[in-house]
Amino acid sequence: MTDPLATPREVAQLLACGVSTVYRLCAAGVLPVVKIPGTALVRFRRDRLEGLLKTWEEQGGRRRGRR
Repeated sequence: MTDPLATPREVAQLLACGVSTVYRLCAAGVLPVVKIPGTALVRFRRDRLEGLLKTWEEQGGRRRGRR
């Protein structure tokens, strides 16, 4: 069974961007985030991320490879 929560680094790899971009998208409310109580850690629900990517690709977006 895979972990249902992804780290910011894993999300950055999935989106082909940097970790700082992931945090900016969280702050802007673009990425749904799960805050871990009692810590400064944030995680992301994989099912929500996959749904977001699917919607984005259906609207004409495409994933870029890292340079």
